[in-house]
Amino acid sequence: LLLGNRNFDQRIEEMGNEYGLDTSEALEYVLTHEMGHAAGIEKEVDNETFLKEYFTKRASEYRVQLQKAKQEGNTDLMSSLAEPLKRYHRLAQVAGSRAKLGEDVLKGKQPIYKK
Repeated sequence: LLLGNRNFDQRIEEMGNEYGLDTSEALEYVLTHEMGHAAGIEKEVDNETFLKEYFTKRASEYRVQLQKAKQEGNTDLMSSLAEPLKRYHRLAQVAGSRAKLGEDVLKGKQPIYKK
């Protein structure tokens, strides 16, 4: 069962602003995060670690394709691969940053910034 907040769009936009992601990146991040939970990853830090690995793997796949396109001199393909590579690199960075926050912060039991 996947439930959504009635302010889902606003929450996605806020997350994007907080982490420097555009709306589509933030949406992909949140949905992938929730699918991690649906797949059985219960702890938030474990899920964020999984996301970092997943998004890093996606970026690597695009990097390999980009290198091949460079070798072939295919500038159109190079151009189309550059943005997804950057996207997945950004998403991996967000997941890595979030994993370092700790379980209590990610569950909202402790503030992100201590006063």
